[in-house]
Amino acid sequence: MAPFVLTGKLTYARAVVKDLGDFTSIMSPAKCAARIGQSFSQTQSAIAIPPEAIREIPDVERNGRTFSDGVGTFSRAVLLWIWNVYSRVPGSLRPTVFQIRFQGAKGMISLDTRLNGIALCLRPSMIKFGGTKVADIEICGSGQRPLPMYLNRQLIKILEDLGVEHQAFLTLQAAAVRRLRMTTESAINASTFLQRNEIGQAAKLPWLVRKICDIGFSFANDDFLRNALELAVLVQLRELKHRTRILVENGVTLYGTPVASVSYQQAS
Repeated sequence: MAPFVLTGKLTYARAVVKDLGDFTSIMSPAKCAARIGQSFSQTQSAIAIPPEAIREIPDVERNGRTFSDGVGTFSRAVLLWIWNVYSRVPGSLRPTVFQIRFQGAKGMISLDTRLNGIALCLRPSMIKFGGTKVADIEICGSGQRPLPMYLNRQLIKILEDLGVEHQAFLTLQAAAVRRLRMTTESAINASTFLQRNEIGQAAKLPWLVRKICDIGFSFANDDFLRNALELAVLVQLRELKHRTRILVENGVTLYGTPVASVSYQQAS
């Protein structure tokens, strides 16, 4: 990062990192870089939470396993705050589970109706680093709309071990390549591709590509739009080749959380 002037003072990268949190306890350079990058992850909304509402609760651990890994809880009062900011569309779904970033913590939070007042409960498995001063819940996602399902190398290996034929994966891969090849054939294909992969959503790029077509122009005649789309397709091809990230049509990805009100028993 190049130094820049902030409030009349020259600011360097080291000072910015120091303001993000305390990373001194993280000895691995790769993990430290990942934790710093956590502060720059893209989020859709931010809701301010009073410091006195933050609580730390223990993880649910039974038989050597952590059932609550990365999942906290929150009260109905916090849920109403989130709904007021996050669910802006009238008549939209009102989810009770959210994927969040909060200070040095990340993971899922789910509604616990037993909590009173304003309460956000974090577990040790969620907290990656401390020292962050900003007390805003950053919403990364929720169950307001279906999330697409993608295969990867690990999942394919598990399915192969369970007896799924290789041809099933090759068929899905061939279909994914065909869809990518068809992306630049029409404005509708291009817009659908951008929207499905959440590319250029903040700049309304999928809408722009479709709107240009509606008024009688082609996005392919604009150097910027054509190059942006070709780069996006190239990135998806690389994901397909190197990470085996294959879209599964009619499949969805679900958020997973333990039920807060369930009592987990120790096995005898």
